[in-house]
Amino acid sequence: MPAHSLTLVRNCDATLARARCRYLSLQKRLGLLWLTLGKAAPELLAFCASMVMLLLGFAFLAHLSFGANLPEFYQFSTSIATLLRMSMGDFGYERLSSTRPALVGIFFVSYMVLMFLICLNVVIAILSKYYDIVHEELKTSDKWKLNVVTVDSQLLQHAMLFLRRRCTCCFRSCLIPTAM
Repeated sequence: MPAHSLTLVRNCDATLARARCRYLSLQKRLGLLWLTLGKAAPELLAFCASMVMLLLGFAFLAHLSFGANLPEFYQFSTSIATLLRMSMGDFGYERLSSTRPALVGIFFVSYMVLMFLICLNVVIAILSKYYDIVHEELKTSDKWKLNVVTVDSQLLQHAMLFLRRRCTCCFRSCLIPTAM
């Protein structure tokens, strides 16, 4: 498949994904998800920037420490890719420990604890905070709908009152108030 065809397919897929996201917001619960992500975006972006800086620091340390012995860390870019794979569970601890056994334990534990446990929990905390905020906003914005009298409900009330007054076989006259 030529490269321009792949680009066309990717652009169509991105357009369809954007349209799907727009229509998902019509459903109330999925709209809550998109509103939460929208409100949390500035804080998530700031946190992601600090997370990228932390990842770059670990990649630089891994490149300097293990780059001479392991091909996964020869270049800085491959060090970043290897560390991201390590975050997903694809790591060769034995190969790392064979190169620098004194450093690998400290490096591995600190990287996994900082990047996986702490950063993931911070992202969850940010999303949880903004979910609560958006959920409360939606609950308070929906309360006005309960008290508003619409044209349809007024017409229905007047029609029922008219039928109660006129039709004696269906509605008992003792239940109808005479003054309106």
